[in-house]
Amino acid sequence: MYENRFIMQKKIIVILLSVFFSQVVYAQINYGIKFGMNYSKVTSTNNFTGIEIVNINKFKLGFHIGLVAKIPISKKISINAELLYSDKGSANNKGEKSSYYEFNLYYIDLPIIVNYELAESLFFQIGIEPGFLSSSNFVDYYKEGILDYNPFDFEMLFGLEYHMKKVGMGVRYQQSVIPIFSSEYRSAGGENQGTVKLYNKNIQLYFTYLFRSN
Repeated sequence: MYENRFIMQKKIIVILLSVFFSQVVYAQINYGIKFGMNYSKVTSTNNFTGIEIVNINKFKLGFHIGLVAKIPISKKISINAELLYSDKGSANNKGEKSSYYEFNLYYIDLPIIVNYELAESLFFQIGIEPGFLSSSNFVDYYKEGILDYNPFDFEMLFGLEYHMKKVGMGVRYQQSVIPIFSSEYRSAGGENQGTVKLYNKNIQLYFTYLFRSN
């Protein structure tokens, strides 16, 4: 199921990106690098009847690095198109050592963001972030295993960026709008007990450096 959805979603993203870049290819594009920290968490929702599932996952410290292009649209509005390698996931490293575990999710992310200048050099950001799962694993005190996660993620984001000439810094909040994992659980007798869905949540702190700045 995930493989078919992944292929279709990948085709849609490629088409959208092709149309987008074809419209801005002649624009005055500023480009550079972007790097920073991810403070991520995997959250869960469930529809179990009479059963409470508590979110015990904690925030995990990760990183991201990649390329950024800034495309001016008007005096106050510009668009970011980014290509990032991003380390996300979740962890629980509190309490007993034997209770330790960590989800590691590595994505190729393609954020597309609209920037609006609120004040001089200060921008409000809103956008989307399609992501493709590059690799994943689960590590705990006893073993290491492979995770069966959705190969595609789609996040909404908003944030603030302070940018002067070639150097910028910013903060973003990101949240999955489709589950990165979904599983239906049944009793020993085959009765449907409910479905658990997992979502990415991420706070991103970052710096940018533009090789070209107009």
